[in-house]
Amino acid sequence: KVHKRVQFQVDGNYNSASATSQGQVEGYYMVNAACRMDFYDRKLSASVQVLDVLGTAKRVSITEEPDFYNYQKNTRQSPVLSFTLSYRLNNFKQKRGAGGDMNGGSDMNGGGEE
Repeated sequence: KVHKRVQFQVDGNYNSASATSQGQVEGYYMVNAACRMDFYDRKLSASVQVLDVLGTAKRVSITEEPDFYNYQKNTRQSPVLSFTLSYRLNNFKQKRGAGGDMNGGSDMNGGGEE
């Protein structure tokens, strides 16, 4: 957290090269980033997310057999940018009483009274 109202997140994904029964798939990696900011006592949130920041998520597959050869390269236009606005109508936080929860003290796994 940068501020109590602002959160940043960066994550990375890596898919290693692998062999298949008829060929191979090359490895690739990608980096994603997101930022969220809360407003109006956390009732409104604005988020921006960027997928594949570096434009490196390119999947290459090679299939070989004695009578054919197939080279396939899947790419997408990147980076992919998305914006989200969320408004919370209600908090939905459970109030804890002497019994521990709102169901008279029973847990969610059926351990309470029937």
